[in-house]
Amino acid sequence: KLTIEDYEIIQIDTIFKVLTHQLKVLNKQDTQVMLLKDKVNDMIDSIESQLVPSPKKEILNALDVLAKLFQVELPIGLGLDLLVRALEDIPAPLFKYACSKVTLSWKYAKFPPPAVFMEAIDHDKTSGLRYLISLKKVSHNLS
Repeated sequence: KLTIEDYEIIQIDTIFKVLTHQLKVLNKQDTQVMLLKDKVNDMIDSIESQLVPSPKKEILNALDVLAKLFQVELPIGLGLDLLVRALEDIPAPLFKYACSKVTLSWKYAKFPPPAVFMEAIDHDKTSGLRYLISLKKVSHNLS
């Protein structure tokens, strides 16, 4: 699960605000600046890899398992295609988390709509994207 705690968001936002001012003082060729840039870029790569969506096959497998668990039929044809398309944008770790959350909370005798999956991870995905954007700004300022 990709999670970004509030204190981490505050920390990266603070670094971004302070760093912009400090970069004017530092020599950009300074070894510490280069090491910091490398570390920030490693963090960006790690987050971007975690934000890669699940493959379609994994989504279909998970939906099949959920349908069997809830003892309901999966939509067929265009309905299934639309369901998969709606879930394709969810990063892989968050999709697994959304499935487990839906498993614990769904109470109805029908298959859960895509919005239920999205609601389960909305805060985490938004936080992860905000964190990534802030890190990219920091990396850019270190260039």
